[in-house]
Amino acid sequence: MKRLMYIAMLLCLSVLFSGCDEKTQKSDSAIAEAKLSEREKELLRTVTDQYFVCDYKVDPSYKTVTVWVEKYQSGKKVGEKLAHMTAEVKESGTLTYATSKTTEDQDTAFITGIDGNSSASSVVEHRLERSASILGSNPEPLHPSNGELILASLSYGIDGSELRSLSTDFYRNSEINIDELQNYDTVYLFKSKFTQ
Repeated sequence: MKRLMYIAMLLCLSVLFSGCDEKTQKSDSAIAEAKLSEREKELLRTVTDQYFVCDYKVDPSYKTVTVWVEKYQSGKKVGEKLAHMTAEVKESGTLTYATSKTTEDQDTAFITGIDGNSSASSVVEHRLERSASILGSNPEPLHPSNGELILASLSYGIDGSELRSLSTDFYRNSEINIDELQNYDTVYLFKSKFTQ
């Protein structure tokens, strides 16, 4: 039953964003948060709990894009990359990151998608704490030549503490500002890398 639910959700996301690349910014190579229509947002809300969608435009020298989710607990990286996938890249397209809770056991599924090939990957995180969460995103357009990019984050607070998104400084230079993750119980970073 769970497997069928994930497959249906992945298919919905693939169909939903098969035309989003037309909205990609008209600059040279760039990756930025997508400007979704109200209809697209409503469709996403019906099949996901949290979502982040970004449009990309790259020059023809880029051949592949890799997307994944990294998990941090109390500021320390935990485990392997989640929902990790690589696909051939078009010159423009959409990357999707989403979460959805199963109805039976309240586990959380993380889904990544690359619309250029209707590719999607998912992984289930078991017994995720039910503390408050906040979705944040990188406020500035990014360039694919910058290597490994942090596009967005899903942060779970420590009980009793005020919950805020990760700072702009963290997105600009996560290595220098990695201590910021200690202010959260759990943080999931949505990342990508374009390769020539």
